[in-house]
Amino acid sequence: MNPQTTRRPSGRRFVPPVLAFAAMAGFALASCGETRALGVELGELRALLGRGEGGILLEVPEKRYAELERLGPGAFHYAARLAARLGSPERSLVLLRLAFEREDGLHRERARELLLDALVDSGDDGALAAFVDGLAKEADASSAGSATDAFPPGAVELEARAAALARLGRHAEALVALDAIFASWPERLNAPALRALEAASALELEQDSARGVEALRAVLASGDAGRAELSKAKALAAALPEGSLDALERMALEVRAAVAAGDQGAAIRLADANLEALAGALVQDAALSDLGRAFLALKEHTRAEAFFARVAASAAAAPTAAGAPRAAFLAAFYRARILRERERHAAAAAAFSEAAALAERPADRDACLWYHVDALSRLSRADAIRALDESTPELAAPGNFTDLMDGLVRASLVARDGAAIRTIATGFGLRAPAAARARLYWTLARAAEAGFVPGFDTPADRRAFALPLYHEVAALSREHYYLAFSAAMTGEAAWAFVPEPAPVEAPPSAPAGPAVTAIEKPAFPDTSELTYLLGFAEWGMPDLVYAELRELTGWDALSPAAYRVLAGRLADEGLWSDSMLAASRLWYLGGYAPTRRDWELLWPRPWLDEIRAAAAAASVPDRFLLGLVRSESHFRPAVVSSAGAIGLAQFMPATAAEAAKALGMTDYDLTRPEDNLRLAGRHLAGLTRALSGDLPRVAAAYNAGLSRPRAWDREFGDLPVELWIEAIPFPETRQYVKNVLGAAVLYGALHEGLDGPLDLVALLGME
Repeated sequence: MNPQTTRRPSGRRFVPPVLAFAAMAGFALASCGETRALGVELGELRALLGRGEGGILLEVPEKRYAELERLGPGAFHYAARLAARLGSPERSLVLLRLAFEREDGLHRERARELLLDALVDSGDDGALAAFVDGLAKEADASSAGSATDAFPPGAVELEARAAALARLGRHAEALVALDAIFASWPERLNAPALRALEAASALELEQDSARGVEALRAVLASGDAGRAELSKAKALAAALPEGSLDALERMALEVRAAVAAGDQGAAIRLADANLEALAGALVQDAALSDLGRAFLALKEHTRAEAFFARVAASAAAAPTAAGAPRAAFLAAFYRARILRERERHAAAAAAFSEAAALAERPADRDACLWYHVDALSRLSRADAIRALDESTPELAAPGNFTDLMDGLVRASLVARDGAAIRTIATGFGLRAPAAARARLYWTLARAAEAGFVPGFDTPADRRAFALPLYHEVAALSREHYYLAFSAAMTGEAAWAFVPEPAPVEAPPSAPAGPAVTAIEKPAFPDTSELTYLLGFAEWGMPDLVYAELRELTGWDALSPAAYRVLAGRLADEGLWSDSMLAASRLWYLGGYAPTRRDWELLWPRPWLDEIRAAAAAASVPDRFLLGLVRSESHFRPAVVSSAGAIGLAQFMPATAAEAAKALGMTDYDLTRPEDNLRLAGRHLAGLTRALSGDLPRVAAAYNAGLSRPRAWDREFGDLPVELWIEAIPFPETRQYVKNVLGAAVLYGALHEGLDGPLDLVALLGME
């Protein structure tokens, strides 16, 4: 039996003594005092709860929950989480109250957050309002020096209280609460949900309240208002006396509510019936935007052109009126969008350029420039590259344009136009994000060495041009594929696997005890955080450890030793994906050099025997299949993708059925690792035979289907293999191939002692 298939290996990795003590403190403290709780011996109860078997929590009377305190700090909180997992929100709520009342530190802080959520879900508005009021009183007492560990209510709590007060009919109090929120967090004045709540309470107190009407107008004007807020605003407006809102505002609300509800047809009918009024609504830019989207969604291009021509005319007739510049821009932008939808690319490119000149907001200008370049790319690659180059200095967010860059680079590769790639690199490439710039520089370097870039007549000239680019790639990229390839070209190391420090022998005078390594000796500055997190594993909920880590303030700046302990414990629990996520944090810590052990945590090899058998059946290297499975599922056996792919190798049921039939497997479970991997080996074997063992094409076929790499070979199959990968037209498949190959070479370097850069060259089949 492969021990890696076991959920909970019998052995545990060494945990520093201070943490071993801290992790067990909750249970250990229970030995002082009573020896039973909930009618069970404490040792038996610990074992029961440690397996996640918390049925006893649902069976005993709630009044006995106080006995859980004998299990030590955090018991009420962990028990509450276990009760929620067992499907009893009512019992969980009781336990959360006890956790908030009787615990301290992280347990109390987290219980506070969860208790608020539970009270909201329970619908008990009186209890919710009382809870938040209690937080405020506690904070006041703390500031007076008579209480500790207090949590003054923040925006989330106060907003929940305001909503609860409104639902209780205590509207004056709700408005006072909203005033306090707006005073402390002025940016929340732009929150449509709060403004809708404000409008409702104000109008309940006074039928035509000026404050309520102002709040309604804020909802109407907010581009962030969603279906709930706009529906509520529409209902409130319908009950207003005549004259409180003008007819145009009412129509605009009708339009926006219809679009938010997905009824674009109703919005367009309103526009048809009130063409002059709505087209002249210069200050209703959110409604005009919603109408533009409605026209596009229903492909009502002719009606849209007529409507936005009227908007443009209204703006031109009153250029200094409030909202006129924005209305003029929207009219130009949606006219251009309609031309694009009609595939009139030349006219669309010109129209987007005109709209860009009218844009007052940087994001709007960027959108116009993006569409302008995109339209030109359908007509002339050279014109599109020139437009991208000219637009680059004006871009507010160049990162949004990397998809255009990738498309133009790919088209230039297929055309073997290295000069065009060089133009992109010396223009837009200088402002592209680091990852995109690394891709671009690497592609330019390889295109130059392939002879696609003019001006370099000899291999030596080409290498001299490419070499600095490889160094740039190594400095910019975090992708193992590019790091390994650049190292292969420069002769430098791609990775440094720093060995663990040698064990430190105890001084002769010290009591005998286990040797510890230098990395295991630090005083943990985050012992309380680790105690808190490891407690979830001790209570049979290890799958919550990483999720709870992300909930901690400062979760991304714990000590290296803390992340190593968490990653190791999660690996022990068989939670490989969570373990890798915890270990990955080490690479984000400034000044920390990950050790070989850290690399092994980030690149584990679970189910290795099964992977080796499947790889042998498929005639692919073990490391290739490891990289594929890691890329597909992060070693989550039961994961199901949005498309319905299941398990480690992410099999679609139909594909799995074909492989199972070929193997004679009549009984299989795609969430069972051994079944999934056996089927993966059979499926890969077919791809490997069909593609003559070409691993980049095998990876592409695994992701996109066998017919795709064959079609790409007909289009650009004579490109060098590394440029063939960059020319793949599907961004997901293109990245997938690089992920699999990059993971494969790292696995080979880390676990098999291979030269990663040279191994990548070999896996690519390069000479």
